[in-house]
Amino acid sequence: MSQKIRSASSLLIRHVNRQQMSWRAVDVEHLISEDHLARAIWTLVGRLNLSAFFIKPIESSTEEGGAAGD
Repeated sequence: MSQKIRSASSLLIRHVNRQQMSWRAVDVEHLISEDHLARAIWTLVGRLNLSAFFIKPIESSTEEGGAAGD
């Protein structure tokens, strides 16, 4: 894992943890039981009509972060 530190110039610096021995794949389906409430919430959210959030395209440039164009 990396440690996040803010420097004097307010830039985010991530120091590498060289003691980390390995990476491992995690199957998130096995992190919670089949009858866990989180699965019901995930199903409910998956059924929501979110098309209103996709009416206007997101505009961005290399100079500024993304924002809906007005």
